[in-house]
Amino acid sequence: MKSGAHELVALTSEERQFAHALWRESLSRRGGEDLYRDLSRGLGLEDLLDHLLESGGLWGYTDESGRRLGYAVLRGGVIEVLVVRPGERRQGVGRLFVRELLRHGARDALALPGDRATKSLYESVGWKARLLTMRGD
Repeated sequence: MKSGAHELVALTSEERQFAHALWRESLSRRGGEDLYRDLSRGLGLEDLLDHLLESGGLWGYTDESGRRLGYAVLRGGVIEVLVVRPGERRQGVGRLFVRELLRHGARDALALPGDRATKSLYESVGWKARLLTMRGD
């Protein structure tokens, strides 16, 4: 598979629907809504996607035909969100995506509490958990 991380310039309507679906899925995970609230800084999903596109923070991962396999938010060297198309999970796509993001300045990543799959993904590229943030409601 000849894939790579590419900074997105624009999302087609189909890609926008796909990105929305992946983000909605991640919101349903424990801590997802709090993470979204922190990352969005008060913006709705549509406005957040537009902001990320304009600032160069939204990245897509494509296969050789240009089909998007996943998206990530990379800001300030931190992978804030990384989602992979459901049919592509557990096939090494996420690991390849993280390795590409490393070449583009990623040095840290966020994972939700109890999200073992995400933690395992980052461990597979040699990262170790080193910070736990506690927050009162």
